[in-house]
Amino acid sequence: MIRPGAAQGAAPPRGAWSAVGAGFAVLFVCTGVNQSFGILFKPILNEFGGDRGTLSFAATASLLVYALSQLFFGPLIDRFGPRRVMLPSMALMVLGTALVSTAGSPWQMTLLYGVVAAVGYTGTGILPVSVYVARWFPGRGGFPMAVAATGFSLGHLVFTQVAAHAAEAMGWRRTYLLLAVLLLIGKIFPEKEQKAPKGDAGASGKRKKKEKAAAASA
Repeated sequence: MIRPGAAQGAAPPRGAWSAVGAGFAVLFVCTGVNQSFGILFKPILNEFGGDRGTLSFAATASLLVYALSQLFFGPLIDRFGPRRVMLPSMALMVLGTALVSTAGSPWQMTLLYGVVAAVGYTGTGILPVSVYVARWFPGRGGFPMAVAATGFSLGHLVFTQVAAHAAEAMGWRRTYLLLAVLLLIGKIFPEKEQKAPKGDAGASGKRKKKEKAAAASA
């Protein structure tokens, strides 16, 4: 039987809840921008012409890249830490999103949105954010992660409305430029945060090296 308060542990270190806010901001902006493609699909199709299936392959490619690249980003996070993965991934997503505005055909949309931006999105998604927040709250990160994870759904909710109104006012190309700017602004939040305690820079790898050195000297 677990005694009341047995799992509470010590207070989180200074900056822990600020890190939760940064995680929320990353999921809010990156998920919102990524999901805006569904809203902008129709005006893009109207300009490109052709059938819906050809253009929708960009969304299919994005989902496939997102799923498969998780296996690549997991080891990267273990080695370099979540923050060092999120920052360049956001930069890549900014680049991919801005370049989407220059796409002139479905295959270019597939390359820029379905591959370049999708790889960046994977490095800013639930996986790195959950690891980052968990390191600030070892053993009891459920609620803090839940707070950060609300950015996922709220970003989808807010940005679809932003994209819809922006596309109506200035077209889908300028809307994608606007989304790239919003991503760039969102990048400020994780940049301001310090490294998570106990291994934002690959503590697991350092710990293994220490264990090997201790075994060798024994």
